[in-house]
Amino acid sequence: MGTTRRRTRAAVALAVVPVLWLGACGLDEQAQQVADGMTTALSQGDDDEAARDLAQCTAERWVGETGVDRLREDGLVTGEQDVVADNVRATSEGRRPVSQETARDYALARVSCLDLDAQALATRDEFPGATARQRDDYADCLKEIDTDLMEDALTQRTLGNADAPAVGRLERQVQRCRETLR
Repeated sequence: MGTTRRRTRAAVALAVVPVLWLGACGLDEQAQQVADGMTTALSQGDDDEAARDLAQCTAERWVGETGVDRLREDGLVTGEQDVVADNVRATSEGRRPVSQETARDYALARVSCLDLDAQALATRDEFPGATARQRDDYADCLKEIDTDLMEDALTQRTLGNADAPAVGRLERQVQRCRETLR
């Protein structure tokens, strides 16, 4: 029985080590360089820590998922691995469509990086009279929005389809949540 436990533990350890190793690798040097440039482009010099964190998380996941070659094909990166900041900003704002895959990867990255509690706190300037409870309610309401809807709407917007039904549904749900701040 002791031998069986040791073999089981050894097998589990061997299975976990490669997963941990792969997870710790992150982006290679070239991809990290691109992600750093995209972080700067997406944050647009924003001094807000939450906005910078969101930009960095989004950039790293976007580059990791999409790959530098496809980003280059979509005109977001030059042949020299330089980020075309204006194109990245325009794409993230839905003003410069990219391929379906790149748009979907951006949406998946952005949604996976959202910190809705931080987003609720960021409403302090816009809604200075909102209480902490109202901000909590706002964050809770945002968390109830279906992630698939967020991803679909953001993909459509990134493709330049601001009039897509998913975009409208998401906007209505976000507006419903914003009512908790009034």
